Amino acid sequence: GGIPGARGGGGGRIGLAYPPGGLADLSAPGALDASGGSGAEAGVVKTIVCQRDLGLGSQSLLAMCGDNLIPGGTSRLTFESPVAGGLAVLWFASSFQTAMLSGETLLVPDINFFKFFATNAEGQVVIPNIPGDLGPADLYMQMSVFDASTVSGYSPSNALLAEFQ
Repeated sequence: GGIPGARGGGGGRIGLAYPPGGLADLSAPGALDASGGSGAEAGVVKTIVCQRDLGLGSQSLLAMCGDNLIPGGTSRLTFESPVAGGLAVLWFASSFQTAMLSGETLLVPDINFFKFFATNAEGQVVIPNIPGDLGPADLYMQMSVFDASTVSGYSPSNALLAEFQ
């Protein structure tokens, strides 16, 4: 399983079939419904664009896949963590700068916006229907969940670059 283009290559285009599923194996039919489940028919193959994975975190996984980030397009942000029912935080930056904190490499947030979420029973947060008309802008993002089982106390995700056109 895993996200095509993740960890060392950046995002890319992949063909997927509906109906919706999880991130466990994006290459399997039905693995992702980037439209947020709005009227896609089973067996319809659609080109999915995943935003570029910049690496960093090791405990959790962040992916943003869907249409191109252009007016009329939508994408879905999905976070997978090892903590069910945990408190997660999403943050943003306008440039790619990192810093070490408790042995983890994190994206330095230079945009004063933090959004908190509770992970579901599978340790996930899913944000559907993110509009593609937020640009032109490059937006870097990373997410983490508070995790008492780790030395650092949290499980950060990889960082992403969302390129709104």
